[in-house]
Amino acid sequence: MHTPVYDEPANVLIFVAAGDGGRDLFADGARVFVCGSLQNPVKMAALVGREASFAPAIAVGFGWERQQVDGRAVQFMLPSPDEPERFLPGVVWLGLSEPERRAVEEFELADGLRRGVAVAVRVGLRAIEATTFVKK
Repeated sequence: MHTPVYDEPANVLIFVAAGDGGRDLFADGARVFVCGSLQNPVKMAALVGREASFAPAIAVGFGWERQQVDGRAVQFMLPSPDEPERFLPGVVWLGLSEPERRAVEEFELADGLRRGVAVAVRVGLRAIEATTFVKK
């Protein structure tokens, strides 16, 4: 079960998973930004094998669109270099172990349509680095 914790310096709620309390989730472990179905805590828990801590976040300079690939609609996160003020809401998963990060990466890269990149995301007033997955 997640416990909402107010991060006063960032002016944002963080949803802390059991067992993650007392850790600096912004410094400990991997951070992964997602904007699609992995925002769902139940789906993410099934993927990584536990409830993980997360916070609402935005990726500045990114957008998303659905494109047809082999007759199915696929959602892609895309950089928006011509619209640097554009932003994409999502969540950032915090304090992931390396095996948990790899599980997310394998899920995101399974269809061969995406690649992993580093991205700066905003979590309230904080700017942090995370991994995300964009269209190849």
